[in-house]
Amino acid sequence: MISSVTHRLRRHWSSIIGPWALCIALFSLARAGAAEPPPDVSLRFLFLDETPGAYSLKTGATFRQLSATPYAIGRPVVARPAARLELFKDSPAPDPLTGKIVRIKVATVTAPADTPSALVVLTPRPAEPGATTAPAYDVAFYNNDPRDFPARSIRILNLGHAAVATQFGSAQTVTPPGSAQVVQPTPDQRDRVFGKIAVQTAAGWELLYNRITILRATERVTGVFVYSPSGLRHTYTAQELAERGPPSPGHFWLTYGETL
Repeated sequence: MISSVTHRLRRHWSSIIGPWALCIALFSLARAGAAEPPPDVSLRFLFLDETPGAYSLKTGATFRQLSATPYAIGRPVVARPAARLELFKDSPAPDPLTGKIVRIKVATVTAPADTPSALVVLTPRPAEPGATTAPAYDVAFYNNDPRDFPARSIRILNLGHAAVATQFGSAQTVTPPGSAQVVQPTPDQRDRVFGKIAVQTAAGWELLYNRITILRATERVTGVFVYSPSGLRHTYTAQELAERGPPSPGHFWLTYGETL
């Protein structure tokens, strides 16, 4: 009698628990099979442009300034992979009717989906004579993935018109225009690396810089080699320009660091 009752109870609970167990199993499988959303992308922007007017990113109805001076690299912008980012440039002079600065859309950049971090370089194309439309921009992405650009390394990014030779400690490289390289020198006990930067000219190699770079265990450095038609005139004060005259066009080595 007891065994018969027990048997009926087992059948009863099996009929109740069975469907719930099946639902739980299917839910677990669905969660396990669902792909995790990709992480956000961290972007930094560099504008190779010396004309007046700050650059900004439009977010909803607001604008976030990205760069106010030539060759300045602002703070990182976080975006979803494949997000479309609208970039604007301030007009060099206020609107004569309203007295307000007009923002002109210059580019739409799609955030990459294959890297957690990138440097975005935008270069305005020369305007056609008599053109009235906004200038078109060339856009280039440089991967900042730590697997390719790890901590305690230096990246050489040649955006100039001539080859650049670099030496950091015992690591020597020659980087052609439009190319990038990553080197991993060995700093001394004070995290110092002695570096030399030279540009290739018709007369041979011309030394531009001979300086110390600090490279800590959690840091990495990007060196950007650029050509400035104004000789980086914006970095001089009015008094310096009056005393020395305008600087000459040339190549320059600019750096920025990041902590990983």
